[in-house]
Amino acid sequence: MPDTHSSPARTADGRDPQKAAGRNPSHVAVVPDPGTRAAGTGQAFLRAHDIRTRQRKNMAEKPRYRAFKWILILTVIAMIGVLGIWTTRQYYRAKNSLAATTVLTDRIKKIYTLDYQDQAQQKIDNYKKSRRYTPGNMLVLANPYGTNTTSLYTYFETDSPAKVSYTVSTPEDRSYPAFTRSAFQDRIYQTSHEFSVIGLIPAAKNTVTYTVTYEDGHTDIHKFTYVTGDLWGSAPVRLKKTVAARFRETDKGIRAGLAQGLFAVFGLGTNSRDYVYLYDADGILRAEFPMMNNHGKNFSFHDGLMYYVSNFNQISAMDSRGKLVSIFNIPSIYQINSTHTFDSQGNLLLIASDKSQLDTNNLIVKVSSVTGTATEYINFSTLLNDYRKTTRRPLSTDNDLRWNWLMLDSIQYVPGGSVIVSSQETSTIMKIRLPDSTASSASSASGSSSGNSTSGSTSADAAGTGASQPSITYFLGPHQIWDATVYSDYLYRKSEDFSTHAGQHSVEQLDDGTANSWISEYNNSLRRKKRTAEASDGTSQPSGTGEGAELQPLGDGQHLVYMFNNNYGYSPTNTAVSWPGIVPGVNTVSQGDLSRYKSRFYMYRVDENSGTYTLASSFDIPYSPRYSNAQMIPVPQSSTSGDTSHTMLVLANTAQQHTWGIYSPQGDELVRFTASGISRTDSVYCYTFTGFYFS
Repeated sequence: MPDTHSSPARTADGRDPQKAAGRNPSHVAVVPDPGTRAAGTGQAFLRAHDIRTRQRKNMAEKPRYRAFKWILILTVIAMIGVLGIWTTRQYYRAKNSLAATTVLTDRIKKIYTLDYQDQAQQKIDNYKKSRRYTPGNMLVLANPYGTNTTSLYTYFETDSPAKVSYTVSTPEDRSYPAFTRSAFQDRIYQTSHEFSVIGLIPAAKNTVTYTVTYEDGHTDIHKFTYVTGDLWGSAPVRLKKTVAARFRETDKGIRAGLAQGLFAVFGLGTNSRDYVYLYDADGILRAEFPMMNNHGKNFSFHDGLMYYVSNFNQISAMDSRGKLVSIFNIPSIYQINSTHTFDSQGNLLLIASDKSQLDTNNLIVKVSSVTGTATEYINFSTLLNDYRKTTRRPLSTDNDLRWNWLMLDSIQYVPGGSVIVSSQETSTIMKIRLPDSTASSASSASGSSSGNSTSGSTSADAAGTGASQPSITYFLGPHQIWDATVYSDYLYRKSEDFSTHAGQHSVEQLDDGTANSWISEYNNSLRRKKRTAEASDGTSQPSGTGEGAELQPLGDGQHLVYMFNNNYGYSPTNTAVSWPGIVPGVNTVSQGDLSRYKSRFYMYRVDENSGTYTLASSFDIPYSPRYSNAQMIPVPQSSTSGDTSHTMLVLANTAQQHTWGIYSPQGDELVRFTASGISRTDSVYCYTFTGFYFS
């Protein structure tokens, strides 16, 4: 039998026929017959192996191949070296960053202790005892109390009574406008001067020009230069500011009045630290307040002190020098959320949760501003238990496993013994008469009896109607949620047809003086717009109801309530609710391109005599499904005669688009600020700090 796996034949001259054909023998596959184990099979494989070995050897001996091999080896070694260096640097960078974060967190934690504040005060007292400080030689200390990272504590004495003002400037960077204020003192003219200078630009060389003005009119001017460090947080120093052309060209008085305020921006921190930033009317950062895990969303002022939530269960009271004179650590079982307010007795009222319970954002806790004692004041799980039992606990796929069936997001004390609270989950505004308040006292606040607000003897008033128990005055919200419940008698009816609010935040009732000013300003603004329209096209715009209608003066038992109407329908604890069917035009989108949708500023006219409400004012604002707030701002204007009046403006903060705007009563946007690089601005409030930082 012929050998099927014999060596290939040779040509007459002994050459391989494959080579003679110009082919490389390495391309010849040697494949044995799988069904035969001929003796030559092994030899065939060996011959093929020898061929490949000789080819690799010949290739390895070529200079180009050797050079390529070494280049490849060196490249790999270099890459390994670079990767090792990068990994090492990243490790130490992360380690140092973690260490720096830990140090900063610990530092902030220490600041919010009375020991730290007492030690800081002792150092200042020692300085003051060591010598007499004069305008020409002031005691100036950078942030001695730790509460405002860009502030300067200032102390000196004058031989005769004087008042003090200061201007902060950055001569090496004139892109920052000068910041001028009059320092707050107990009296206009006095000989001892102790105050906090704010407004310094971080990471810049600042010049503070002090102007000391005496009673006879003569002045002394002294300058102090200080280079500030970096911010502890990561907020932008300069915001994007967009000014409407009309506002830029006119309304000088309004612009000057608005420039007296500072915008406090809450909710810009991390899980371990939080910060509140103050921005001026030019969008320049002027102060940074560090704190721990802040869930508070506003400042409040009482007896010359500024109160704010500095931790989950901590309230701090700061004086005008920056010292924390009181730190209230309420029981750790509570977690403070959202805004707070003062009652008529000087007690703090806080929205909170009991961490030992499944329910969350369902409590009002009262904290004495004298002793710091905290007591559970209103438990909505008791007051509204019949509705609570109809809701469901969230599933494991939900963001929050706790039972947030109410989700209170704002609180305001109303003189007479009531509070206005906002429930985001039910899209309901609630007026609640506080414990230890009588019906008559609540009625006197509005000027009449509360009408049908106390009608019915159902279990809706679960906590009872006695003076020692809270009780419901009214609800403003969707009928589809409350009509089938025992609380339907407390739900006011719309006197006109309009879309109800949805997912609202920062609900507030205007006091009578502010409400009348708003009505007057609203009507004047409306008339100006109509005159402008008539002059441009020769036609008159009809005045309808609600939007575009002139407002009538308030009568007894009537008040105005305004809000940031998120116009967002979502109730994970009440799956029976279909928001598009409840609120026409409501949004159900919570992420993505939010610029395609609109929220609204809403103002209701509430009549407690008839148990009705109507839409007094409304205009579109940028959309935010969560968080956000609105604020009425009385802006002072000085006339040519020297008289001062106030123009009512609206601040609307769109949290999830990290922007806020200032609007006219008719909804014309005047100024917009955008905080690029910030995920959201939970709340923004404009404060003048008159009687605190400034005179």
